[in-house]
Amino acid sequence: MSNAGKPITSFSVVGKSIPQLGSIEKVTGSALYTDDLQFADLLYAAILRSSHAHARIVSIDTSRAQALPGVKAVLTGKEYQEKFGVLPISYD
Repeated sequence: MSNAGKPITSFSVVGKSIPQLGSIEKVTGSALYTDDLQFADLLYAAILRSSHAHARIVSIDTSRAQALPGVKAVLTGKEYQEKFGVLPISYD
């Protein structure tokens, strides 16, 4: 049995009001976003990039960063020697 030429009405959304999920929470400010989540023992990462475009970095002194309270690790290109670094848009 063919539906050729017959309009499909049971799945049609044209002309109908479709409520957006979570819209009330978003406009009232009660919606939860990824930044609102908190986990015990969560580690954060920060990426410090060179302030000089296309510069060749020959050495990095990480001692001050490692001495900061709460710092668990400081990684440089020596520890992570992938061809494109930690970001696919970046080179070593």
